[in-house]
Amino acid sequence: MIAVGVDAHKRLHVAVALDQGGHVLGKWKGANDPRGWGSFLDWCASLGPERQVGIEGAWNLGRGLAQFLVERGESVFEVNSRWTALGRRSARSVGKSDVLDANAVATTVVREAGTLPRVTADDVTVILDLLVSERESAIVEATRLRNQIHSLLVLIDPGYERSLPTLKTKAGLVALCEYVGPPSGAIGLERAASVRRLAQRLQLATDQAVFLGRRIRASNAADRAPSERSSRHSSSTLGCASRSCRSACRASPRSWGTRSGDSRSGCPSRRR
Repeated sequence: MIAVGVDAHKRLHVAVALDQGGHVLGKWKGANDPRGWGSFLDWCASLGPERQVGIEGAWNLGRGLAQFLVERGESVFEVNSRWTALGRRSARSVGKSDVLDANAVATTVVREAGTLPRVTADDVTVILDLLVSERESAIVEATRLRNQIHSLLVLIDPGYERSLPTLKTKAGLVALCEYVGPPSGAIGLERAASVRRLAQRLQLATDQAVFLGRRIRASNAADRAPSERSSRHSSSTLGCASRSCRSACRASPRSWGTRSGDSRSGCPSRRR
């Protein structure tokens, strides 16, 4: 079995191939793009039919290459950078370089392939995770903007809460977008203008959070539909079995019930 180690970078990847005895069979360097990934796969194929590829950063800078290889049937593993650091310290050549790092990755594959995390192909749950992260960012941004608007309103009119709707409501957003404030000088007018501009950004963040929430619920429902019949017998089991369910629970704006033995508790996918 041939072990290939890849030191992944933003623009270029460097690889070293070792046999089971740790002898170098070849080296490769290429671009981190589809053309470079194809060149890497051709180089790997020239080494022999049985090989395992370890990538430092398979879920980060090396993700494109890792997914390219997995989709074509290659065995790919994630190698933690801490392990390659240990490999460099135990190598004969002391120091740090891309080739040494790739050699350390390959050495880790030779020694630890059975225990390394295997890279699997991305599926639709990646889209759901993306939507959830984006929604969380929109909610954080909306909260930050509300706090900033509140600070400005207190300076303009300390008692603004008596004349404006709650900032979290649609009526409150409309009022903020049209806010003028009490008669004041140039500074007060500029503060009121700043409130209106911030309110427009708050409207955008709020609309995006709502839109993404709908996308998440629709995606989660579509992901559950094919297997709903086969899993109906286990509907009373608490907890979330799928990545999509866990993502939807993360995205939920409220807390789900957790009464023991209640089939309606836990993940929203358990509710009928």
